[in-house]
Amino acid sequence: IDDRRFCDVWTAKRKSGHGRSAVFLEMRRKGASREAAQEALDGWDGEEEYLSARKTAEKLIRQGRDQAHVMAALRRRGYAPSLCLRALNSLKEESD
Repeated sequence: IDDRRFCDVWTAKRKSGHGRSAVFLEMRRKGASREAAQEALDGWDGEEEYLSARKTAEKLIRQGRDQAHVMAALRRRGYAPSLCLRALNSLKEESD
């Protein structure tokens, strides 16, 4: 399988529950070229990544996790800090 095909499949499989940086690093660790990994991520919509972060945050909050724990968990999953804050803020606004 070529790098590009692998990266497309890997991105589609992992983008639910993981951020761009985590998916990129996973592909690189598996031996994909930087270019193929980046090209696969270029097709990933920013809103789609936000919704994935929000869904993950919502799940963690339902489990009783506090905001600091949720933020740390989202960061470990490769979401950008600004995206984590956006997801947490939107959930907080809904609960108010």
